[in-house]
Amino acid sequence: MDFYPEGDLIWLEADVLIRQQSQGHRSLDDFCKKFYGGEGGLPKVVPYTFDDVVAVLNEIAPLDWRQFFQTRVYAANPRAPLGGIEGAGWRLVFQETLPDMLKSIEAAHKLTDLSFSLGLTLRACLEGFRGKGRLASLLLSRRSTRDILLRRASPSGLFPENSAPRSFQTGS
Repeated sequence: MDFYPEGDLIWLEADVLIRQQSQGHRSLDDFCKKFYGGEGGLPKVVPYTFDDVVAVLNEIAPLDWRQFFQTRVYAANPRAPLGGIEGAGWRLVFQETLPDMLKSIEAAHKLTDLSFSLGLTLRACLEGFRGKGRLASLLLSRRSTRDILLRRASPSGLFPENSAPRSFQTGS
């Protein structure tokens, strides 16, 4: 389990590197089988160290895995680790306008998804604020914002529900 979204990208890059080093004969699945496979029988807790991870990765695909993780996990980087995406032949592109798919999701669920910037999703529950710019209109108005639902982005689902709206006060 990894608690940081960048961890998914780091392991994606590890998978791409393993596949490249082994000419497609091995993958991250092979690492997982060897590292987590263990003995048969009842589950048990088996502590491990960073050195254990590096050693098994080197058995699967020889590489400087210590340096790989040092530069991606322990060092501060100005951008997300995109080596796995780029190494697999893809390119991440940022654009000024929201893609049509995300526009339709926001419209269908009457929300504004800021999970990729602020890490939360906003849903305006007030009538009359469902058109273009609805969030800005609501926040700039002097109306009560007690019916705005704030939801933190969750890796387990795009639209986790709050149990109840929370109250927020605007300036007078």
